Amino acid sequence: MKFQHFAAVALLSASLAGCIEEEKKKEEPKAAAKEGAKEGAKEGAAASTGSEQPAAPPAIDMRDYMQVMSPMIGWPKDGKGLKAGLWVEMKTTGTAKSTTRTAVVGEAGDMFKIEVSGDATQGYIQGITCAKADGKVSKAVAGKKDLKVKDIKIMEMKPAAAGEVPAATDEKVTVAAGEFAAKKVVVKIQGKDYTSWSGAEGDAQGVALKSTDGDGKTTMELKSLKIEDMKIGGKDYKAKHVTYVSGMEMWVVSGVDVPFYGANGTCSVKTVNGGMTTEISWGEDAKPELDWGK
Repeated sequence: MKFQHFAAVALLSASLAGCIEEEKKKEEPKAAAKEGAKEGAKEGAAASTGSEQPAAPPAIDMRDYMQVMSPMIGWPKDGKGLKAGLWVEMKTTGTAKSTTRTAVVGEAGDMFKIEVSGDATQGYIQGITCAKADGKVSKAVAGKKDLKVKDIKIMEMKPAAAGEVPAATDEKVTVAAGEFAAKKVVVKIQGKDYTSWSGAEGDAQGVALKSTDGDGKTTMELKSLKIEDMKIGGKDYKAKHVTYVSGMEMWVVSGVDVPFYGANGTCSVKTVNGGMTTEISWGEDAKPELDWGK
């Protein structure tokens, strides 16, 4: 009986093995056909696109779209205050963020070499060769520390037409911060008078006190004025901290000429307005970052 039992099991196993083998034989043509279809699809794709993948489009060089203004914006008269090593930086933080650095990195004869970098130059450093006297640009390039420089465009700016400067009159003006001796200037624009008052003496000298638009509406009014100590570029300065009714605050330093940002011995070194803070700093240790010879 045991022998019959084992024989039956063996027969069943053999029968199952036969069935499995038969099914495998039936599936093999299907699998081969499926694999052939895959290969055919690959060959068809290769035939339609070529045996090699298409080359990636060349990267855009943003220097092809750059340009500098000639003469440089904010150039001090006769190059006053400029010398090799001087750098000036404007930094904005808050709701908007940006940094611009302008550095005098060399001079030869009547020419300066200027480097401009920051957010406005999109990660590049602009190298500008210009005349000391008036900032007229003779050559402009852009590059990086590890990237060869490339010529960029120069846009010639037409000199502004000399307009008649309105005469200032002496007048007392009362604002939220008190009463001040002031210089009053009226400018007529499209038939309407726009008026401004600036301090004429003491701590308020040169400070914007008040302004009105063509309809007589006050657009700016001084709320407070005090003197504070500030450190800029490692040096100590006395700054006029002025606050306006609108909420805007400014720190103004007198007795200094800050190329590109301040003239006539006055510069607003810090402004807080509308959630943004803009600060100007400077120093005298600038070194070239570009390899101008590349």
